[in-house]
Amino acid sequence: MTTPDLLRFAFGALSGHRLRTFLSLLGMAIGVAAVITLTALGEGAQRYVVDQFASIGTNLLIVVPGKSETTGIPGIGAAAHDITLEDARMITRTIPAAEKVAPLVVGTESVAHGARRR
Repeated sequence: MTTPDLLRFAFGALSGHRLRTFLSLLGMAIGVAAVITLTALGEGAQRYVVDQFASIGTNLLIVVPGKSETTGIPGIGAAAHDITLEDARMITRTIPAAEKVAPLVVGTESVAHGARRR
């Protein structure tokens, strides 16, 4: 079978089943559009997050309590250390490059007023 014969056969099959051809093309177009849209949304979300972190600045240090400090064999001598207000004051006194220190406590608590609770 030659190339012109193959093209004639394919064109005949496509023109003989117009609805099937249209629905196939529509399905492919919707699939390609969905992939492009989701890729663009993912890329936009990634750029937004990166921009938000970049807007914080390059001279920010966040210390989170609860990390285990280990010495020797892992698991032996591991103790969780909480950060206190005295630690924040010590950072201010001993590190001149630390321009601002902001201690922060994060937690949850119920608040009630009358019959409303949050």
